[in-house]
Amino acid sequence: MKTKYSNLSNDELQAIINETDIYLDRLFDEATLPWRDYVKEIENTNIWEMYVEKRNRQIPVLRDADQFELDCRKSYKSFKESCKMHCFMDSDGSGYYGTSTQISDIPISCKAFDNDIERTDFTHVYWFNK
Repeated sequence: MKTKYSNLSNDELQAIINETDIYLDRLFDEATLPWRDYVKEIENTNIWEMYVEKRNRQIPVLRDADQFELDCRKSYKSFKESCKMHCFMDSDGSGYYGTSTQISDIPISCKAFDNDIERTDFTHVYWFNK
């Protein structure tokens, strides 16, 4: 599942996110629904896909990476290959999408590569081992 929103303005992206957030917040907040209605509603919904779709639409906040973060930078392609070979696992640490000089606030999951779910609008990953 690869989605590109590069042709949309920030306002259009934010409107899409807001519409989806209302539904996702209601779906994931079991306190707003009686339990059996909640279960019935999610039985026919792929929650993982919905979560990933929401994450893929997240507008990143980028900031300049400091020297420590630059030392933890990996190319997106090599990180992806390492995850597919299980050299990196989510339990090993945490990472964020980024560019060659900037780090975003969007976390990256090694599991996403197993399902061919990825963001293609970043060139690097900043990975921090525990």
